[in-house]
Amino acid sequence: MHWSIAPGPNVGRMACAPLLALIVAGSLSACWSSSPTPTAEPTPTPSPSPTPQPILIITSPEDGDVVRDPSVQVVGTAPPGAEIVLNLPLFGDRRTSADDKGDWVLTVDLEEGNNDLVFRIGSEQATTKTIRVVYEPDS
Repeated sequence: MHWSIAPGPNVGRMACAPLLALIVAGSLSACWSSSPTPTAEPTPTPSPSPTPQPILIITSPEDGDVVRDPSVQVVGTAPPGAEIVLNLPLFGDRRTSADDKGDWVLTVDLEEGNNDLVFRIGSEQATTKTIRVVYEPDS
């Protein structure tokens, strides 16, 4: 925008100065009188909580227990309804499920000597627990 003021026959140059100052001040007043507008910052997307790893606990027998019977009941806890898998190399795995309280039991046949029993929840390798049960029959 360009303003020009030409003095008339009855207006001197000094009379134009206040009018010009008023016009300039009015034009610039919007620059100083308005409140600054805050810049909106994007809301960060919350990251999902990590899913806790299911926990497999074997309560009986304890690791290293020596037994006299050719089979043992393995007792434990897991999340309710979880599938508990006994890994049997060269054979099909054995499976059971935790009840609605998370309790489970699986009877396992033993070989004479050391028996390393490897359990997990479903296909979750990170939940693997191994216990050793030693079968020593009565002589």
